[in-house]
Amino acid sequence: MNHHNACPAGTLLDQAYFRCLLAQMDQSAAGRLITTFSEETQRRLTLLNWLLGQQDWFQASLQAHALKSTAASLGALGLQRYAAKLELACLAQAASCAWGYSRLLEPLAGRTLRRLSALLPHRATV
Repeated sequence: MNHHNACPAGTLLDQAYFRCLLAQMDQSAAGRLITTFSEETQRRLTLLNWLLGQQDWFQASLQAHALKSTAASLGALGLQRYAAKLELACLAQAASCAWGYSRLLEPLAGRTLRRLSALLPHRATV
């Protein structure tokens, strides 16, 4: 795996999709959506690291799949892409690849959440 600079800026987020999603809700709901996504993502990443340490490949693949799906629902393309790669690595029980993708996900999640927050009206914080 030679993708250490995960996800160029242009593919981090489908901004048009996210803005369309925001247009369907008020500012308070949008803020809650981002807060919930942030908290859920952090919980999943923590659990994923623990599951990888336990070599529980099946449960880790399920968590990666859930992260992939949640990211997709917000247009978080980069996070979706790397969660999918982690899911496949877990299913293949490819430990070094799984750990590599896992290490990329946390900073990628941080960048994604900052970008999502910046798109909220009045720049609500996470």
